Amino acid sequence: MNNPPPDLVGSRIKVQRAKEQFQDLITKAQDFMNLNPYGVVIEDNPQTGERVWHARVSRPIPPEWSPLIGDIVHNLRAALDYVAWQFEAASGTRGDPRSIQFPIWDRGAPAPTTARAVKDHKAKRKRQEDTFGLPAMALIERLQPDSRRDRDWILNPLWMLHQLDIWDKHKLFVVVGGTVVNARTTIGGPGQDVHIESMSVGSPGSVVPIADGTELMRLKLGADTPNVDVKQTFTAFVAFEKTGPGQGKGVLETLDKLISFVDQALTLFAALP
Repeated sequence: MNNPPPDLVGSRIKVQRAKEQFQDLITKAQDFMNLNPYGVVIEDNPQTGERVWHARVSRPIPPEWSPLIGDIVHNLRAALDYVAWQFEAASGTRGDPRSIQFPIWDRGAPAPTTARAVKDHKAKRKRQEDTFGLPAMALIERLQPDSRRDRDWILNPLWMLHQLDIWDKHKLFVVVGGTVVNARTTIGGPGQDVHIESMSVGSPGSVVPIADGTELMRLKLGADTPNVDVKQTFTAFVAFEKTGPGQGKGVLETLDKLISFVDQALTLFAALP
């Protein structure tokens, strides 16, 4: 069964608004970083022979960023829900308007086991097929997170968008500073023999969150190694907290990914037969 393609005008307006808000956030982030809020202090311990890099944080991330991020997320989620509403209106299935939303399936949830749960699951899927039609349902299936083919399925854009939107309904996002420990570490120079006993950095190559005094890197040179020059660079970024749905990922990187995902999804829906 093919249902008419949805009218995407409302969805496009929502995405455009999200893009405008995203540009506002980028400007705020650039202005904030221009104030050099994050620095690094190097401390040597002659007793242990260790060199430790600590973060120095001079100012917190402005709290008003959190509702702005929430608005971006909500507009993107609403853009997909508008698609569902259009299919619902065109199909004539007359579902409860309060429950109309873009389908997002929790691949991490256990499969229904009881006869009643299986029956309810099949009935829900049948209602979705009647509402969207088979071509749209095939597309929706492609967009879903899938734990069977992707080990990091919780980072799927659709799932992250869904979880971030739920989070924002109940509490402000906690936005923190993070830093990437650049992969290239220069130790010593030509003709210098360097013996490294131990070295530790954030994993995987980043530290989230960073507060004043957070250890970024620790290096211990062998006792037979003369004093050498150790060069290391750190790149600060703004991150979601690790315990929330943002998984400690960069805020700007994540939002850019979500905007691109919804944009592409709308393009695919517009191309349905």
